[in-house]
Amino acid sequence: MLVPDGLSVTTTTGEVALLRPVAEDDWRLDQELSRVPDVTRWTYYPPDVAEEEARRRVARNLEIRAAGRGGRYIIVAGDSAVGTIGVGTRGSGPFLFYALLPVARGRGLAIAAVSGLAGWLLAHGEPFVAASTMVGNTASERVLTRAGFEPGELDVEPDGVTVRRWRLGAPP
Repeated sequence: MLVPDGLSVTTTTGEVALLRPVAEDDWRLDQELSRVPDVTRWTYYPPDVAEEEARRRVARNLEIRAAGRGGRYIIVAGDSAVGTIGVGTRGSGPFLFYALLPVARGRGLAIAAVSGLAGWLLAHGEPFVAASTMVGNTASERVLTRAGFEPGELDVEPDGVTVRRWRLGAPP
């Protein structure tokens, strides 16, 4: 899967953020996100990961990118790493996932990151981009709606979690 080497995105209020590929030393952000209760509730981040596990998770992301199966990015606003967004292959196409630290919420950064990465993928030949939200995650539902995604069916993941599927198609 073709993924960008990095991407600059702008919120509706004009704040600019950089999506840069995850690097080895980004394990600290992974660990910090694992300590945010709603991140572990609404995503597949395990709670309270130790340094060793955070390093393993980042190393796995680097391997996935090197193998051409997707990419994970750090959302940098100002001088701070404030979240992550990634794309992998699920089913027949690209699938987005993301998480933000509480300090970065309410600024439009998640919408800008989702819109930017999805737009890049569509502009580079993907016919659609997918995402999913756990039922009840209204914040992520708002992000995807504002980024132009259409809600789809409910589905049950292999682990028993009920999710709503979302999809954004390429413009005609």
